[in-house]
Amino acid sequence: MANLYLQNRAGAARQFGRLTPVVFLFALILVSCSTSDNTADKNVPQLDPTEITVGQLKAAADSGKDFFLIDVRTEPEFVEGHVPFADVLIDYRELPSMMQYLPKDTMATIYLFCRSGRRSGIATDFLRKQGYVNAYNVKGGILAWDKAGYPTDTGEIK
Repeated sequence: MANLYLQNRAGAARQFGRLTPVVFLFALILVSCSTSDNTADKNVPQLDPTEITVGQLKAAADSGKDFFLIDVRTEPEFVEGHVPFADVLIDYRELPSMMQYLPKDTMATIYLFCRSGRRSGIATDFLRKQGYVNAYNVKGGILAWDKAGYPTDTGEIK
């Protein structure tokens, strides 16, 4: 009986020897597929390179940075509450016909703002296609601005 056991173990060793390269290759593939990039924190939402946060907008305004802020909402939305330092109100659907109100310099920093970031995202894409390389969507819009506790104005643009 012991002899049969040794034979089976020897046969198993030969079989294992044939499988070792396959197992090694499979393990290598699993390890390479499961390694993650540790350069970015997976719990921190990543911004699109064409977006800024409301905190970044507030910091730019507080520091005196030169930029042009376009609110792309409708007039009733704007009157209800807006960022105090908005330069112009242009409904995002009217932006193509209102280009004369924008800086002529396509290198100018332009921030676009709306209620939640969707319409200003569309407007940002449009301006970038027009050659404005420093056009940025303010992520979260007035909803994020209010949530952060930043001041708003009501009424017409000044």
